[in-house]
Amino acid sequence: MEAEKLGIRIEIISDSCIDRVEIDPKGIYRCLVNLVGNAIDACSENNGKITIESRYYDDKYFFINVTDSGQGMD
Repeated sequence: MEAEKLGIRIEIISDSCIDRVEIDPKGIYRCLVNLVGNAIDACSENNGKITIESRYYDDKYFFINVTDSGQGMD
């Protein structure tokens, strides 16, 4: 895995209340691959950390949040 080679830690936090959600599996896969790929690029200089978190909000909304410890953009 590219992140491992660069010394980047990936943490996955999943809401234990999530059972099944209706999503486009190919679309969400492409989205997450792009987001995590960008996060790896952002962290490649500093052996950073990427967090992928999924959770329910207000018992009816589902979200996935990808954050990284990269320096960000100007």
